[in-house]
Amino acid sequence: MISFVSKILATITLFLGCSLFALADYKTAVNAHNRGDYATALREFKALADKGDPNSQFNLGQMYASGKGVPISYEAAASWFLKAATQGDAGAQSFLGQMYFSGQGVPQNYQSAAMFWRKAAEQDDTPAQFNLGSLYLNGQGVTQSYKEALVWFDKAARKGFAMAQNNLGFMYANGYGVSQNYVQAYVWASRAAAQGLNQAIQLRNDVVARMTPFKLLKRNAY
Repeated sequence: MISFVSKILATITLFLGCSLFALADYKTAVNAHNRGDYATALREFKALADKGDPNSQFNLGQMYASGKGVPISYEAAASWFLKAATQGDAGAQSFLGQMYFSGQGVPQNYQSAAMFWRKAAEQDDTPAQFNLGSLYLNGQGVTQSYKEALVWFDKAARKGFAMAQNNLGFMYANGYGVSQNYVQAYVWASRAAAQGLNQAIQLRNDVVARMTPFKLLKRNAY
């Protein structure tokens, strides 16, 4: 989940040429949210969101999705995420992809999930990269492709996303979209296992059981 802090930084960049009053209002909203004054946060975010600020639209969507200051409404959350996503907000695109995938607030639609996750993934959103890889792995909303899955898992894995590291290790272990390579499988499974991912620990142990003595020596070079 994208934090409010990261959205503040994005907004500072966005409003460099804009009114300082708008930036002050946004900070007021964020500070109110962080101290639990959701009524004030909602009012300030709503005023800015109505003027088209994508960061406020994104945060308003989060408030409706989590029920902070308002009753939970996935429909309202999806509506605000869509407004921000249309303006290119990667966080909103990523959340909207999840909502289309699970059918929360919108009709379930894997093609729409893939579309929004791709938009976010191309902006380097790590969860979206993992989720898009999963769609390609399973053939949901896209034509099934191990090679495409590998590409997106690799991008997320190199940024430390444990589930992507595990899936990358699994693909190397089984030769899905890449030549089978137990050393690489071990490396990626180990990185995910180091973050406490139980399935990665099991994968690492399975890979070790398959490796020859020579490959067991080679893995220690990593």
